Amino acid sequence: MFFLKAQGFIDDNYFAKTWIESRIKKPLGIRRLKAELSIKGINKEIIDTQINEIKKSYPEEDIVGGIAQDRLNKLKGIDPQKAKKRVYAYLLRRGFSPRIVIECLNQIQPVSRE
Repeated sequence: MFFLKAQGFIDDNYFAKTWIESRIKKPLGIRRLKAELSIKGINKEIIDTQINEIKKSYPEEDIVGGIAQDRLNKLKGIDPQKAKKRVYAYLLRRGFSPRIVIECLNQIQPVSRE
């Protein structure tokens, strides 16, 4: 293993960076990305460095707002409170911060039943 790292065949920084870049296209939240990298055995310092780097160009609040609005529009035939709960749970499963999800859902008005 040491030989592989010394030769540059194993590079955790590069792996973490490319993993994050591929996973944010889903999109996923920062919390989930950290958990996935941790499960893969990446060092916490490397994870934090790569996450801080990606945060500069990944506006999580805007992404959550867009996803929440889309999901609420799809659930327009359901009671608004129930729809918000479903969207909240969905966004948490995607790894977004509960604080950000709550803030976005409070700003969005669900589509009323017709």
